[in-house]
Amino acid sequence: MDSHGPMKTYWGELHTHTFCCDGRWGTIEEAAAIARTHLDFWAPAEHHNHEIFDWERCCRVTAGANDPGRFVALPGFEVGTINGDFNAYFQEEGAPAYRSDDLLAFFEIVRRQGGIVIPHHTGYKVGCRGMQWDRFFQQDITPLLEIFSMHGASERDEGPYPLDLGWMGPRESGGCALAGLQKGHRFGFIASCDGHNGYPGAYGMGLTGIKAAELTRPGVFSALRERRTWAVTGDRIDIVDFQVNGRPLGAEVPAGPVEVRFEIEGLDTLDTVDVIRNGQIVRRFGAWEERRPASGRYVARVSCGWGAPYQKTAWQGRIEVRDGTLRRISPILGPPAPDHYTVAGNRIDFSLLTAGYSADWWSNRYRCGGECGFAMVLEGDPATRLDLDVNGLRLGRRLGELLQESQIHFLPNAEGQQSSAKLKLDKVIPECGFRMRREFREDLAPGDFLYLRIRQENGQMAWTSPVFGS
Repeated sequence: MDSHGPMKTYWGELHTHTFCCDGRWGTIEEAAAIARTHLDFWAPAEHHNHEIFDWERCCRVTAGANDPGRFVALPGFEVGTINGDFNAYFQEEGAPAYRSDDLLAFFEIVRRQGGIVIPHHTGYKVGCRGMQWDRFFQQDITPLLEIFSMHGASERDEGPYPLDLGWMGPRESGGCALAGLQKGHRFGFIASCDGHNGYPGAYGMGLTGIKAAELTRPGVFSALRERRTWAVTGDRIDIVDFQVNGRPLGAEVPAGPVEVRFEIEGLDTLDTVDVIRNGQIVRRFGAWEERRPASGRYVARVSCGWGAPYQKTAWQGRIEVRDGTLRRISPILGPPAPDHYTVAGNRIDFSLLTAGYSADWWSNRYRCGGECGFAMVLEGDPATRLDLDVNGLRLGRRLGELLQESQIHFLPNAEGQQSSAKLKLDKVIPECGFRMRREFREDLAPGDFLYLRIRQENGQMAWTSPVFGS
């Protein structure tokens, strides 16, 4: 157990733009309201040099939205220059407004105010928005790096989710997270949208999980400072447990032989769980290693959307679990707003809005179908049933049936219409596919780092903050 006592998992997003409060994609006030519908913590990150950047307004919004125990809002802003892009976050309002492009002066202001700095999309060309590790990494105020956003992934040059936005890409090894870790810098990982669409936590554009003792500003800020974080691309892949010699995510442990253990609950079949030490895969696990009969826990996924480009569809309905128990949900939400849902016992009631196919990176970078919905962890057996009533479409499907196949359904009066909106029930996954526990021994030398890289069959990924040998 960590010295802070029992820890809970909370989900948040720390990089929301609303075009600096000009209302083009909604206002910062509306973004705060959206964040409260499906996140535990949130921070805006408006561009400091935008002509209408209004730091006082940003601080008023975070102060008003913060609700200890229910929702945490932190004040923050972004400084972006050719030498790199950095977000500043503070535990309280009161930091001075900043408009210069002098990064060293910016770092000093954050330091004096007790804040933290998180660099992002570091894997672009070094010196051209990519990270210059020897010049601008500030170990004392930079506990974390944003490893994924709508730009793509900055873990390394190889691998999925390239930084391929045309005017800034492509990706280069020297600025990536792995290069910084191999230089001896110590930082953990988060993911955040960097969406310029006023929609915090849009699915597929980055989200952060933390382990914190309480949902308060001090609790969240402590988790960020101590690197008790992990980054996910979209699905809320839960790091139920990760310990090295009993120490948590982001910790420093004495060098030597160490006991590593982890427990992961994904929301799709776990394709690979890679153990990365000093940049190399030293162990690889996957659900294909071990197949057991369907057990008492399942992942089910219900999504709605698709259809003609930019065609808005309002979805009203409910999902109810019968003869089983709904254990947790991971919402699949994104622009346009509003989206709302409530959970009571085994029932989800929702009101969602989708907008069909979109290739618009501003609003929908990795979510071209525009779908919304829910991934659910259920407890039951093959006779457990999902009952749906969505826009007049009524369905009842047993898990045993969905273990065999996925299903797509048209709305009433739209049967067979290719460009109509649709509802999909994914193939259900038993616990042996999405949940994994492992224990093993590794050797850590002083300066070594070790973390997990997780990939599901549906392409969604997660990275745990490294543990460091001391």
